This record gives sequence, C-alpha cells and structure tokens, in this order.
Amino acid sequence: MRFKAVRAKLLAGINAVKDVTKNESVENPFRFIKVETMGTDCVLLTATDGNMQITSRVFCEVSEEGRLSLVGPRFARFVAGLPEGPVEIWDSSVSRASIEGAGTKFTLARGTVDDFPVMKGPAS
Repeated sequence: MRFKAVRAKLLAGINAVKDVTKNESVENPFRFIKVETMGTDCVLLTATDGNMQITSRVFCEVSEEGRLSLVGPRFARFVAGLPEGPVEIWDSSVSRASIEGAGTKFTLARGTVDDFPVMKGPAS
C-alpha cells in the first residue's frame, strides 16, 4: 500500500474516526484504524469500538493498492505533528508503516488487518 494525501484532509479523516479508538492499550482490540485503498483516488479509514463503526473517505493519490491497520491515537498524533503539505504513507515492512511529510519521516507499528474487528450490518 502506498498513497499521498494533503495533511489537512488526511488529519480531518483520521479525526472523524479516531474518537472510538481513544484507548491505545495493548489489551484494547478496538485501538486500530483500518486504512484501505479504494481505486486510485481515495482511502477509507475505519474504526470501531464494538458498538459502532465509523468510516471516513479521504481523497488522495494512490500509487499502490492495499490495506493496513494503525493504532488510532498514535496515527493521529504523528500526522498532526507534520507540517502542512503532502503526506505519504506506505507499508515499509511486514510490521511497520512509514509516514513522511516535509522532510520528516516516522514509522509506526502495524496491526494485523485480518484481525480488525468487523461489525455486522443491519439485519435484513
């Protein structure tokens, strides 16, 4: 996965979903934000607390499709700490994701996307 987004738009998308991931404790299975590409022009950010699920769409430039999960509060802090401008995110290894913007680069531990809690939709 690899995409580039405007920092303000990415941060707005993260902030729209991160409140359900307030606790970043290892014991909290709901601490992750799932990031998945949708075509070549956007990513979906999804978070859940087990009772509700929130999804936000961020328009961006996708150069490599994929998905990953990142600890929500840390992801928000890292992006918020970057100066305004383009931010690029990619899965730099099996266990890490890289976030780069304005000459600053961070890496974050990744969660397992397949373990992301999936909420069932409404009953038919």
